[in-house]
Amino acid sequence: MIERVYNALRGIQRIYLKYPAIGEIQKYGERVFAYEFYHQLRRNFNDLQMDITGEPIKGAGLLPDMEQTIIPDFVIHNYATNDHNEIAIEIKVTPKLNAKQIRDDLQKLADMINGPLGYNHGIFFAGNCNVESKIENSIIYYDAIIQILEENPNIIIWNTLPFEEGTNMRDYISEDEIITISRNNFE
Repeated sequence: MIERVYNALRGIQRIYLKYPAIGEIQKYGERVFAYEFYHQLRRNFNDLQMDITGEPIKGAGLLPDMEQTIIPDFVIHNYATNDHNEIAIEIKVTPKLNAKQIRDDLQKLADMINGPLGYNHGIFFAGNCNVESKIENSIIYYDAIIQILEENPNIIIWNTLPFEEGTNMRDYISEDEIITISRNNFE
C-alpha cells in the first residue's frame, strides 16, 4: 500500500507544489497540491476495495468529543469500520513550515496509529522545504519529534526540497526528488 501512495506522489507534476499566479508571483498552495494528490491516489488505488477520503472526521463515534477527534488530510480505509484503517496522510507544501507544525502532524499520525482507530501507517509529506534541517535546528521541538519517530517506526516522512530556478515545473516529481526521512537521519 505504501508503494501505491509513493507512486501517486510521483504522478504529480511539480507545478502543483509551486504554481505561477498572475505576474511574477509564485504560490504555494496545500489545497491545490492536495486535490491533485487525491486524484493520483484514486488512480493508484482504483483496483482495491479501499476508500480514499479527504479530511474525514474519522472516529467520531469512538471520539465523540470534537476536541479529541482527529482530522487528517487523507485516509485510506473503509467507511463505517475500523477493520481496514490502512494509511493516514498529512501534507504541508510551504517553505514556511516550522518544527511545531511538523511535531503536531507527526503526533496526529501517531494518534491515528496508536489510538482506537488503529491505522497501520502514517505518512507525512512536506514539499518546498527542508524538513530534516527544520527538525535539526529546532531547539524546542527536536526531542519531541525524535521521540515520536522512535516510538512510531511506521510513520514515514517524505520530503521534496524547493526546486531550483529554471526547473521544468511541468515535469513529474521524480524518485530522486523524494527524500525519505526517518529517525536514523538524526544522531
